[in-house]
Amino acid sequence: MTTVTLELPDQVVRSVERRALTRGVTLSQQVSELLAESTNANQDSLRTDAIRRMNELFEQVSGFQVEPRIPREELYERGSLR
Repeated sequence: MTTVTLELPDQVVRSVERRALTRGVTLSQQVSELLAESTNANQDSLRTDAIRRMNELFEQVSGFQVEPRIPREELYERGSLR
């Protein structure tokens, strides 16, 4: 574990302390969870942006088609995977 010293507005600290007290966890645990949630939300946002950009690029490539998916059995019947 790493110890971090932060300067936060009193109102923010009181709010987080109340939330921690309500949940029955320490202030450190509450802050750790909030930071973890923030990081995960950021990662989800980055992933969503990447998928959106990927789809935009796929639309620009002529002839690229995601659908329809060809069943595995049909691919083997065509001999394209041998």
